[in-house]
Amino acid sequence: MKFQTPLLMALVSVVTVNGVVLSDAASHYTHAEVVSSPSTAASAAPSAVEVLASGNFVDSEHPTKGLAEIVTQNGKKYLRLNKAFRSDEGPDVFVLLHREDSPKKYKKSDYVSLGRLQKTRGKQLYRIPQQVDITEFKSVVIWCRQFNATFGYAPLSS
Repeated sequence: MKFQTPLLMALVSVVTVNGVVLSDAASHYTHAEVVSSPSTAASAAPSAVEVLASGNFVDSEHPTKGLAEIVTQNGKKYLRLNKAFRSDEGPDVFVLLHREDSPKKYKKSDYVSLGRLQKTRGKQLYRIPQQVDITEFKSVVIWCRQFNATFGYAPLSS
């Protein structure tokens, strides 16, 4: 029983240090990625983040704002939405990388899903599978699968 409290406090400190929740594109489960042990998390130097592409969201069928960035860190690729990100709620909303600047169609060959939208406001991080060649994609899209509705999209530039 006495070990539960320190473990809980360590997990909270890791989430506080990392500041964002990751979504694993392969499993669509939301989880926190622990990069270092809890005892060294606060003192660990952050690794360099390289921005590969970015773009501001454009409204489509729903108001959508904020900045989308494709970044690499520790050899892994992520889609990062900034703290200014805002969109509407929907029943079946996903985050996609799309081959078009301004998406009009959604055939499976046109996009890669990074998972369900984690939340409608604020910072978010989505893991991009290693096999995905990001140079093939021209935008990030917030898309409702149930109604085939583009909430908003961010055309990407290097």
